[in-house]
Amino acid sequence: MQNYKTISIAMATYNGEKYIKKQLESLESQKYKPIEIIICDDCSSDRTIEICDNFSKKSSFTVKIIKNDKKLGFIENFFKAASLCSGDLIAFCDQDDIWENDKLERAQKSFFDSKIAIFGHASKLITEKGNIIGHHGLPLQSGTYSIANLDPWDLVYGFSVVIKSSVWNSVDSNDRPTDPFCRTEKLSHDRWAYFLGTAAGSMAYDSQPLARYRQHGNNVFGSKKSRKNRILEKLHLISIDRGEYINLLMQACYDMSKISESFLNEGLDLDKSPSFIYYSLSKKYKNRLSIFSNNKLHSVLKFLRCLLDGSYQEKNTKNKYKEILCDFIYIFIKK
Repeated sequence: MQNYKTISIAMATYNGEKYIKKQLESLESQKYKPIEIIICDDCSSDRTIEICDNFSKKSSFTVKIIKNDKKLGFIENFFKAASLCSGDLIAFCDQDDIWENDKLERAQKSFFDSKIAIFGHASKLITEKGNIIGHHGLPLQSGTYSIANLDPWDLVYGFSVVIKSSVWNSVDSNDRPTDPFCRTEKLSHDRWAYFLGTAAGSMAYDSQPLARYRQHGNNVFGSKKSRKNRILEKLHLISIDRGEYINLLMQACYDMSKISESFLNEGLDLDKSPSFIYYSLSKKYKNRLSIFSNNKLHSVLKFLRCLLDGSYQEKNTKNKYKEILCDFIYIFIKK
């Protein structure tokens, strides 16, 4: 049985000179050392490469710096970095955070359980200057979770993800579906990792904050600006074409159901298998698509039917009521 001892760190960088030195120092201070860090730089115009190069000369582990010929964007840059990793496990790393020194140690130990395919953890929120301002993470206690116990559309942020490389490499990332929440991109590296990990096995979650998640500029979370953004996001969910949005959710779940069939989930009841869960979700979204007809009375009746038949049933109760409200309002404001 494989022990999953070696860890590669996949880091995507772009104009990160302001914070990256602190992050690199936190990687060097890990009690459990990675075998390598793969740094893919997306055409930085500042001192990011110079700082990484200086770090590589004194690091206790291998540092590989890859300079992209053309700008890929942060999502594809992370996929490129992960594709170059050689360790048993892949840990995704942002350029501007700080890892606690026991992060990789705690992550690696979780994979002693052969059912674990992905690890995630909570974090502390910090300001640009490093002051702690809050807590971030899923509303879970430390433990092991299968997809049957999770919200399929939850998200473990990339900087907290460690995944088996065998799972990450088991499906071509080009086959991942379109992200229904942005509609112009395929699933991001962290959504894809969350899906693959929970489709291939279980997730180990550590509620202990194992990183300091820096808030700055466009990366603000938990500030007045972010609250404003969340309000705008809710208004956006009403104003967008709900039919198109739900159709993307339906198609993504159907695709994820088919991909899930490639993983062996021995000992699971059918109704708890990832393939069944995603297929059932796709049917619920298909039912909701029937709401958006040109006849408002017909739409209201279909909406009431979806309420009664469980089409809005979700693990996340808050999200459930948000979706119900958005669908109902859209019936009356759609053109």
